[in-house]
Amino acid sequence: MTGGADRLWRAEGGLLCLVDVTGFTPLTEELTKLGPEGNEHLTGLLNAFFGALTEEVASGGGHTLQFGGDAYWAYFQNADAGERACRRMLRRVAGLGEQMFGKRRYRLEADLVAASGMELELWRVGPDRCHLVLTGDAVVKVSRAERLVGPGEYAFLHGRRRTEPGCAQPRRFSPCSRRLRRRTPSTRW
Repeated sequence: MTGGADRLWRAEGGLLCLVDVTGFTPLTEELTKLGPEGNEHLTGLLNAFFGALTEEVASGGGHTLQFGGDAYWAYFQNADAGERACRRMLRRVAGLGEQMFGKRRYRLEADLVAASGMELELWRVGPDRCHLVLTGDAVVKVSRAERLVGPGEYAFLHGRRRTEPGCAQPRRFSPCSRRLRRRTPSTRW
């Protein structure tokens, strides 16, 4: 990035994590139809969801980087501590369980993708320099891999230094979901 941008921070290594709420759009549409009470319930669900993530990131020594609608980005300088925190995050989200509102049950689920050992940068952009943008190999690979995991699934991408040929393959674990679906990636990372 050049012109109109300032690099605030750069990391080689550590662990970048993306947690994405699944089923957020239909849930939002349904609850907003119920008026102010539905909006309050949605706000409560999201506060519980993002509050649980933020607590686990902080307890694992990580940093919240961005909230973006239904997505949550975090960074851990210590990749091992970050992996442990990621597993705890999914357990906490699963622990929120189903919630009742009116005659309907609602459940927030999440998928998680994390990448370690890759380049990451944080930039301040825009004419007033008030927008933050994440860039780098870790962001690209996490964003691509996020499309391959489903609710309750998570994948870790273990990167290699730029000077090494090849790319990391995701590893999948079954942290908390009984409905874990295993998928074979159709693309190389």
